[in-house]
Amino acid sequence: SKATQSDIDTAVNNLQIGGRNLVLNSKGDSRDIFTDLFATSIKELDGFESIRIRGRTETMDKRTPYMSVLPDTEYTLSFWYQMKGTEAEYTRVYSYPVTNYFDRLITDSNTSKWEYYSFTFKTHHSVSSLPLMFRLRSSKPNADAYLYVRNIKLEKGNKATDWTPAPEDVEANIE
Repeated sequence: SKATQSDIDTAVNNLQIGGRNLVLNSKGDSRDIFTDLFATSIKELDGFESIRIRGRTETMDKRTPYMSVLPDTEYTLSFWYQMKGTEAEYTRVYSYPVTNYFDRLITDSNTSKWEYYSFTFKTHHSVSSLPLMFRLRSSKPNADAYLYVRNIKLEKGNKATDWTPAPEDVEANIE
C-alpha cells in the first residue's frame, strides 16, 4: 500500500538525530574506554586499530565508565565488531540493571569481516547515567576467543549517525 502524506509527516516528525558521542576513547585506539584493562589490548585487524577483548574466563565482561543520560529518552548505540576464535560462543552488549536498560545478542558465530551493529533503546524513567557492557562468552577458561570493537558511539535520538569522537576527546588532542 502507498504511504499517505500523514504517514510521511509522522515518520519525519518522529526522527530524532543526536550526533554527539557520549562514549570517551571510543575509536579503538585506546584501552581507556574500559574501567578494567585486564585482557584488553589494541590490535590492528584488517587495517583498523581496534580494542581486542580476550576470553580469559568463560565470561569476560568489559564496562565503560558511567555516562550521563536523560530519563525516558531514546538513545542509539552503534559500533563495528568482529568475533574470532574456535572457542568463542557469543557476544552481547548490555547495560545494567538489565530490566531498566537493554541486553542484546550481537552474534553467536565468528565473523570473517567487520560487521556494523546499531540499535535504539529508551532509558528508564528513573535513570540518569549508565555504563555499556561488552560480554564475550567462550566455551572454557583461557579460550581461543576474541572480540574486536571500534568506533563505538552512544548518541541521543533514534538514528545512528557516522562515528565521531566525543568532544572531550577532541579537546584532549588539542591540548
